[in-house]
Amino acid sequence: MYVSGRAPHSGLGNLALERALNDADWLRRRMAELETGERCSVQSWSALAVQHARLDVSWSSTLTPDDAVALERAVLDALRGEGLWNRLR
Repeated sequence: MYVSGRAPHSGLGNLALERALNDADWLRRRMAELETGERCSVQSWSALAVQHARLDVSWSSTLTPDDAVALERAVLDALRGEGLWNRLR
């Protein structure tokens, strides 16, 4: 889903696009493409933004919502100080 850019409104897709839009070099490349007549959809821009982010992403399943919250808290605590994009701190 994220590689295809189909979720620019999702948490991860939104953050990737938000960061890319704040990267002047990335924007200059997109503008150069526009100036040569190349048109992109929002999904295409989102996919380019996710590729630009070069993320390492992991998922894990839990049995209950409480287990999920506890796991997320444990991971955030273990990775404190790293450049995580998770807004729950």
